[in-house]
Amino acid sequence: MFLLIVAFSAFNLSFAQTVNADIDKDSIKIGERVIYKIKLKADPQTDSVAFPKGQGFIPAELIKEYPKDTISLQPDIELVKRYDLSVYDSGRYTIPQQLVQVSGDKLLTDSISLYVNTVEVDTTSKEFYPIKRSIDVPEPLELSDWIWYTLAILLFLLLAVAVYFHFKKRRDESRKRKPPYEQAIDSLKELDESNLINERNFKEYYSKLTEISRRYLEEKVSIRAMEFTSNELVDHLKQQMQHKKLQLNEALIQDFEKILKRADLAKFARQEPDMITARDDRKSVEQFTNTVQNSIPEQTEEEKKRDKAYQERLTRRRKRLKVAVIVIVVIGTLSISTSYLIATKGFNYVKEIVTGSATKDILEKEWITSGYGFPPLNITTPEVLVRKNADSLNISGLNKPDASYFTYGNLYGNVKVVMANVPVEDKSVEALKENIKEVYNKLESLGAYNILTKEREFETVNGVKGPEVYGGFSIENPITGNDIEKDYRLINFVYKKGFYQVIVITKAEDEYANEITSRIINSIQFKKD
Repeated sequence: MFLLIVAFSAFNLSFAQTVNADIDKDSIKIGERVIYKIKLKADPQTDSVAFPKGQGFIPAELIKEYPKDTISLQPDIELVKRYDLSVYDSGRYTIPQQLVQVSGDKLLTDSISLYVNTVEVDTTSKEFYPIKRSIDVPEPLELSDWIWYTLAILLFLLLAVAVYFHFKKRRDESRKRKPPYEQAIDSLKELDESNLINERNFKEYYSKLTEISRRYLEEKVSIRAMEFTSNELVDHLKQQMQHKKLQLNEALIQDFEKILKRADLAKFARQEPDMITARDDRKSVEQFTNTVQNSIPEQTEEEKKRDKAYQERLTRRRKRLKVAVIVIVVIGTLSISTSYLIATKGFNYVKEIVTGSATKDILEKEWITSGYGFPPLNITTPEVLVRKNADSLNISGLNKPDASYFTYGNLYGNVKVVMANVPVEDKSVEALKENIKEVYNKLESLGAYNILTKEREFETVNGVKGPEVYGGFSIENPITGNDIEKDYRLINFVYKKGFYQVIVITKAEDEYANEITSRIINSIQFKKD
């Protein structure tokens, strides 16, 4: 009468595929294992088959899951999936229908009844002791292995970055303590102490020699000496001389130009000058540095401020570089970890870590068991069902003055539960069948479309039977206008002098929805006298 959900027409379900389930015994002792088999007869060309996974057999508990077996039945094949189940409380239980997806089609097995015998306890020869009071023990924090691996990699990379910047800072500070001229002279002395000339490594020797002079000019004269080509650097020095910014003579600049060209030939053309020329070039660079140093007047206060501002800019640039490297390392580590998890665990697993799963949260929270209607129908739900009137639920058909309605959730959310109770005199099953026939029309009147309905009989754990309608439909999202796919189960009961209807609507294709529905439906009980 109120509900919704997905499906195409019934004949769209594959006619060439059949599925059934059975158990090796219909009566077990408490804790004893029962073998549950799903057999699927399908075409050999079937693209994919997805059997049930996880604890979807409630009230039975999944103990072990086996790989599927394939049996050739020409021209078809039979796939067999086996599970070990058990129940740890006596009584009669119903193993719910299980969903098998075959190349996009959805097939449902029949529900199976299982009786669990109680265990006889010898109270005459055994001595019993009082039950000890329970002690609350905090649950230990458990983290997945991948989290530890990710943290270890991240810490290692951060440590490497910290070490790099530590030594870089020490090196920079060491250089910063010396003025450009002193740094240049010290670097020339270090070059003298090197064995590059004796090893005839002129490429490396001239690279260091010109770098010393270029770095000195860049820091002292504030020109982009490190970026200029040799010709550009010489031209710029000549312009500085013409504008009286440097008091140099033409011969000195020409000698410096020759050194730059010899360095270019040594670095790029692999030409090797003789050792005497290399040593003379080193002396010429020192003479050039001394001349430039003497030609520059003492810094004014304004120039000193500019130098200070330049050093501050360098400091800020280094800090930004440090932050950028750390951000790149963190993002890179998270990206690699996320990609690994998606590849090994699947996208939904990662999505649950980031955003969480609403239906999983519902399933893991503490549920409430309560009775509704008269005589009371006991049912376990995520929260206590709230009494509503028929008008607020847009219900037709049972809107009698003495009808009671209890509900949880909403139609467009993840879970919707409705329980209706109407006092009746007629206990016949025919009355229930007539009500079942109206389900399709009632769903359609609520805005549902693409409605799929199937019928079967349901039996509670204490033996009360009633017809069940189940399937799926679509409704329109009131905000986006897109389709919302829903699954539903609707069960009717006549017990004593009451008519009861229980409806559970969940989001379709949600891996936890089937378990939620089974847990609610299988908890239905009527207290028998």
